[in-house]
Amino acid sequence: MSARGCGDIRAALSVRFPHLICVHGLKEQMRAMPYPSRVCRSPTTPSLAVGSASGLRARSSSPLLERARAGLEILHITKAFMKIEEHDIYHGPVLAQISAYPVLTTIVKDGEKQGLYVINGHISLLIKYSKAQGSKWSFTVSPDDLRHAAFHAMALNCGNKTVCLLQGTQISEVVDTKSKRSQTITVWYEPGGSMRVYGSGGELGHTIRHNDFPGALLGTVTAEQEKHAWPELGELTVYYEPPKRAISSRERMFDLADGVGSVLDDGGTTLYIGVSSESPKWLEWSDERLRHVETQIKYDFNYDGYKVKVQRQSTIFAYPNSKVRKSCASEMVWKVTVQG
Repeated sequence: MSARGCGDIRAALSVRFPHLICVHGLKEQMRAMPYPSRVCRSPTTPSLAVGSASGLRARSSSPLLERARAGLEILHITKAFMKIEEHDIYHGPVLAQISAYPVLTTIVKDGEKQGLYVINGHISLLIKYSKAQGSKWSFTVSPDDLRHAAFHAMALNCGNKTVCLLQGTQISEVVDTKSKRSQTITVWYEPGGSMRVYGSGGELGHTIRHNDFPGALLGTVTAEQEKHAWPELGELTVYYEPPKRAISSRERMFDLADGVGSVLDDGGTTLYIGVSSESPKWLEWSDERLRHVETQIKYDFNYDGYKVKVQRQSTIFAYPNSKVRKSCASEMVWKVTVQG
């Protein structure tokens, strides 16, 4: 069986078995399972596997995993097979695309809500689906849906034909994330064109490409985009003043000036921008990484015609009177003064 086939099977299993972790990177062939349980490992990341809650606790401290850990245990495969439900048919293709993507990926089913998964330990992904055929699909989103997805991501499976990924501010652009009523999101496209999205709160200001998923979710950018991208596996948060948050995004190509444009005053506006990253490429806040973020802040605002002054607010050291640099998983904050 091909590696892609393995990914499809793992994705389908993860829907039926809430405790399954799918680890991308399995290159070996799936063989007959001679034991009641089998641990699937990645040759590139042998420490990651289907395992116990205690085993995972030593590897990650992400708060989004806490709920999943409560019931996490070795997956026991028996001769009894469960009936495939309708949602499995639509969740499976979405998860298969994620698990088959060439980026280290873990997928944990969050047992609190159907269609909710934790990707890479920190991205909350809500999958919604429509069975409609054609080129137009409508999705009903409840207040509970938005509570889980508003600050992370929502994957809309359009009749198993394409997946429309909405993240962070894209969601709040088309629906009212604070509404206590159910709302509708509609996705459509013309032959050969990208997807357009509108909802109860308005229309998304840009189109969504069919091939944005799952790369945009996993933080993948082209070599040309990399020099102007935010850190991979990172989060950018804009505060009016900490801890009062204005917006937050995990998009690597997030346009900072467009994102905060509505709160900028012609006379000058002071904001606070926090950046963190869990990427193995971003281990500590070195001078080079600090300059990268500061250059990116200036580039985004200067490109849109703004003048900007950037000042570091956080200490770069892990401890007082220490020269050990702070981990990039800890947020660094900059004070940013913007003038039009």
